[in-house]
Amino acid sequence: MNIQRVSATIAVFSLCLMACNAQDCITGASSQYSGTHSVTASGIPCQRWDVNTPHMVTHVPTDGGRHNHCRNPDNDSRGTWCYTTADTTRWDYCKIPKCDDNSRLIWTTYYESQGESAFTAINADPEYLQQMSAGGLQKDTSYNVTFDESELNALEVTAGGNIIFNDIRNNFVGVYRQESGLTSTYLEGHAETIHAITQDPVSGNVYYTDPHRKVVMASDNEFRAQVQVYKTAFGAPQGIVVLPTKRKLVYSVTFRTGSQVMVANLDGSAVTVLLSLGKNITALTADEQRIYWIDNLGYASKVMSARFDGGNVVEHYSESQVDFRDIAVHSSHIYLTDARARYNIFGDVRYRIKIVGKTDNSKFTMLKYGKPSGIAVLDASKAIPEADESLKKCQTACSGICLERFRGQGTCVCPAGFSFDHFTKACLEVQGTLLSMEQDLKS
Repeated sequence: MNIQRVSATIAVFSLCLMACNAQDCITGASSQYSGTHSVTASGIPCQRWDVNTPHMVTHVPTDGGRHNHCRNPDNDSRGTWCYTTADTTRWDYCKIPKCDDNSRLIWTTYYESQGESAFTAINADPEYLQQMSAGGLQKDTSYNVTFDESELNALEVTAGGNIIFNDIRNNFVGVYRQESGLTSTYLEGHAETIHAITQDPVSGNVYYTDPHRKVVMASDNEFRAQVQVYKTAFGAPQGIVVLPTKRKLVYSVTFRTGSQVMVANLDGSAVTVLLSLGKNITALTADEQRIYWIDNLGYASKVMSARFDGGNVVEHYSESQVDFRDIAVHSSHIYLTDARARYNIFGDVRYRIKIVGKTDNSKFTMLKYGKPSGIAVLDASKAIPEADESLKKCQTACSGICLERFRGQGTCVCPAGFSFDHFTKACLEVQGTLLSMEQDLKS
């Protein structure tokens, strides 16, 4: 793989929207806007909300509307608007710019004709994305990092802003370090069949699924040691996510008869079936309250969710003739990559990033030239639980990988072919065996 090319001169995760420096911008949902902007995007002054001249008012903002300031009383996903004072224009959008919330939606794209791949990072605010896709923004603030002669697949964004991915063409796992702009490569020759990657933000450990080998693997954040935490004889592990506050690992396994969602401790122990449903659950993600997944049924794909205990299963979206590859969630919306090619009348191919509301029927599409695959959101405002002292002690002493069997209790686990040495607290190679040994540092 050749060195990456960066198509912007600003830092990937510190970029600020051009509108952030504007005197009047919206922080958070536009339905909460309480500023004094009172002119539409086309320059027409707004009508007061508490009068019916020249237009009858059918929506009134929660503040009573004793003014003519732009508002969003009906939660329009395209932002603030107002009734106008022009007889010929009942209402129009104000298009007040959104302040940057330091969240980034990041996905991988494969450009088959060029034989190259890229990351794209852009503000994750759904209103900003919809305004951009509708041509309502003056500037596209996306950021691209391009890799020649590559095909990037799975994607995870760490709490520190680095991007973990696998390149199925060059058969390695890469870590793009945003501060230096450099990429480190790991697991050369062993990454082609990795399907999904996730990271525990507390310990820094990385987990990934390999449907070809039928395993779920765990690694330290520098990929010095890898251990198997789940193996099945018949199924194919696919989606995977860590629940940081619950200290649990969740992954999906697809069998001939359907899919199961499993939950386990972070060392792979105490595996239980959380859900048995769906035909082919290929991707998982989670927010602070729910687990979300893609179920590819063949004739259609569904986007579903459930509580952490498996209860209250909800269908959020369903569509036929799609190829949803990955899923991410942020704020009130769900983000999906769709790798199904669509052609216009000129024969040009387009792919989609689909964005749907968690609790309402809002949805919109961003059309892209390259085929998208992995997708994730970096939310700089999200609090990360601090590691327990026992886990920190384990990470300091262990030369293997520290996994949690119980909350906060770090266990040094040695990879296959090594055993734990009590005296050196290190994993030493064992001649003539491929057994994986583990030992709690407290014993």
